[in-house]
Amino acid sequence: MLIRQQDIDRCYRILDTLPPKKRTVLVLHEIQGLDIKEIAAIVKAPQVTVRTRLHYARKEFYRKVAAGEGEGRERPPKKGEDA
Repeated sequence: MLIRQQDIDRCYRILDTLPPKKRTVLVLHEIQGLDIKEIAAIVKAPQVTVRTRLHYARKEFYRKVAAGEGEGRERPPKKGEDA
């Protein structure tokens, strides 16, 4: 599967718009590959809470993708990244 850099940048821009708690569980699960139990230990929340946050994070992420959000400008560099 070929993923274009602009698609990756768009995903990061959308991730940056998610509330921190949702973004954290989504990144830990989908990008880092951690399971629910591991994430629960990291964020110090019950597993059911992590599952709920993950559900709503995915839902919000996909809604933003479908709405065309995140298209256009490049993702601004994060602190510590080269500009």
